[in-house]
Amino acid sequence: MLQLDKLRKLCSSINSGVTSIKKPIHVALESSFISNINLGIFSCLDSHLHEFYPEVSGILLGYENVKLKKSACPLTVYPDQPHIHIDIQAVFYIFCPSPGQFLLGSVNQASGSHVGCLVHDAFHATIICPSQDGGKLAVGEVVRFRVVGVSYSMNRLVLLGELDSQSLVVGERQAMVGFIEEDSDFEAPSPKLPTPVLKYLGEVTHKLADQFQCEQKVDPFPTNISLNDIVS
Repeated sequence: MLQLDKLRKLCSSINSGVTSIKKPIHVALESSFISNINLGIFSCLDSHLHEFYPEVSGILLGYENVKLKKSACPLTVYPDQPHIHIDIQAVFYIFCPSPGQFLLGSVNQASGSHVGCLVHDAFHATIICPSQDGGKLAVGEVVRFRVVGVSYSMNRLVLLGELDSQSLVVGERQAMVGFIEEDSDFEAPSPKLPTPVLKYLGEVTHKLADQFQCEQKVDPFPTNISLNDIVS
């Protein structure tokens, strides 16, 4: 996960495509996390980093201020329900590129007709160079490009862009979530994204809904939470 300070700055940066949203979501944890719900939540969220996550309608870059909704009943695993269903709220940092948007990328390979770029050091973009300007670029330089195509393969982002010849080179490349608090009532979600972006993300979400599967991985920084803390 990118550092939270960097994510906050990206939210206010032009041409980053990154925004933050506070909202409640539902997660299904494996039954093995019944004795450590905290670890289960972090593991579930971490398993979706840098991929399209339908629950937040964007590519999940990070999260903070995670809260667990209190339940009137103790958490129980039933034989016919192998998952633990809980509701959480957090501030999610998401990447939402859409056609027509401008982004910045660091060149990692170049030729006359196209260049390869890394956006946010994580997402590969293939940039078309109609004027054969790619040969003028050097690895490590930061360029501004216009997004012409966004697609997903197994929830992984595939970006196609076109070089912005008006501002060919922007510059040289420069280069922990705490204890989960319980809350009875979640705060209101943050304001919605602009309508065109929501419409575009809605279409993508619909296409990926059938492919979406929740994967789990171990959080390297677990923090224990007892069942006594979960019961209201």
